[in-house]
Amino acid sequence: MSTVLRTIGLTKRYAKRLTPAVEDVSIEVAAGEIYGFLGQNRAGKTTTLRMIMGLVRPTGGEVELFGRRLEGGSEGFARIGFLPEVPGHYPQLTVAEHLRLHSRLTGYAGPDRTEETLSLLGLSEVRDVRAGRLSLGLRQRLGLARAILHGPELLVLDEPTNGVDPAGLHQLRQLLLDLAKQRGMAVLLSSHLLGEVQQIADRIGIMHGGRLLQQRAAAELERTLRSCVELRVEPLEQALVVLEQKLGILDYELRDSRTIRIYGKTGQSSKLARILVGEGMELRELKVRHDSLEDYYLRLIGGKGA
Repeated sequence: MSTVLRTIGLTKRYAKRLTPAVEDVSIEVAAGEIYGFLGQNRAGKTTTLRMIMGLVRPTGGEVELFGRRLEGGSEGFARIGFLPEVPGHYPQLTVAEHLRLHSRLTGYAGPDRTEETLSLLGLSEVRDVRAGRLSLGLRQRLGLARAILHGPELLVLDEPTNGVDPAGLHQLRQLLLDLAKQRGMAVLLSSHLLGEVQQIADRIGIMHGGRLLQQRAAAELERTLRSCVELRVEPLEQALVVLEQKLGILDYELRDSRTIRIYGKTGQSSKLARILVGEGMELRELKVRHDSLEDYYLRLIGGKGA
């Protein structure tokens, strides 16, 4: 697959900030690939996307679009669809009028493309509704419709799931998979909803504190997610003594004052329960669970919250 987007050491510093907003970010996105750009709010995702789109000037590094270095007025932008975190709209225009106006202003698409896009985004039933009366989720869909109207080769989406209900999330996942896998579009999407991205991404980049901590193929990352036995037990201090001194178990994680996760022992959950109860502890709950991407992310950043 050909590389559609490449960033090399992308950095952004602001005069009033002690630390860079973005520092040394290098990513690649290929045709037909969905790249999930993950991180908490203020991790640097939006700033990175804005630099890619030419909306923010980098302090250092560079962006390559379709094999060419990004410069002011780059022709490559005509081949990109962009959905900002908060897409703008004209409250008095209907959904269909928005797309027709966008088509005329850009010159990228004709009437047939407008109708196809309305259908693709599930907006046909609200085509004559004014944008000011749409729910947040429908306004997001309208923004996405504008982004894909001209059939771009690269789709850049900043928090596309904002305000989208569960049914809409399912439709969005299916749409992005279709655009990438059936139409060969490259998709770069940022999100703080790690579980959603985990379901569709081919590769995942994890941002924190302005830095790209890790990027891996999603299939490879899936193999590294760990399984564990999760116990709610009292008293916890006594349980830890038994685990460490009698069973030699050191690979565990405390979740709260009564909950412990033991890694690498999922096949011995019944044995663990018998031993702890036999030692006089009260076992409130036991379950075997598999790490989510969110669990992995929190371990990677040291358990720090937003």
